[in-house]
Amino acid sequence: MICSSNKNMYEGLASYFLPSGVLEYFELTDYEEVTTRDKGVLYTTELHIYLDERDNRTPEMACSVSAGFGEESCLLDFPVRDKKTVLHVRRRRWTMPDGTTKSVDLGTKIQLKHPGTRYSKDFALFLKYMTHDVGIKTKEPLRLRQAANVKLPCWRKLPTFAPASKKVGRLMY
Repeated sequence: MICSSNKNMYEGLASYFLPSGVLEYFELTDYEEVTTRDKGVLYTTELHIYLDERDNRTPEMACSVSAGFGEESCLLDFPVRDKKTVLHVRRRRWTMPDGTTKSVDLGTKIQLKHPGTRYSKDFALFLKYMTHDVGIKTKEPLRLRQAANVKLPCWRKLPTFAPASKKVGRLMY
């Protein structure tokens, strides 16, 4: 568990490589580095980051009482320093005055997971476009392409060098 005195330091550092906006709605509760025993894998260590939802109640939920956390969801994110990164996300559950259990709808505020995958949104889009460019044909990129309804980002168009018949060293976009 992270000590409260170091919490701001850890969250400040984590903000550089966690998906944007995550720390506004979730707090960093723990992290650990795990060595895998699998042979023939790209990453032999995994970085596990544990995030708990903050108190994000809406004004309509002001009278609700915390009922703990729901089941943990695991998302794969960009590798960090040659370590596979796994985000463990726990959402809060709230008991309403009428006895029903409810969670705060964060769908309009932040999208952690890409639809139809177990990847963070940015990592899924990165894989989608990179596998398309390289020409890799697997079922996972196909699912990513089918699940995404977004326009191609500007970083998709990588610069290429002009043919030899044109000026040497001139970049084309």
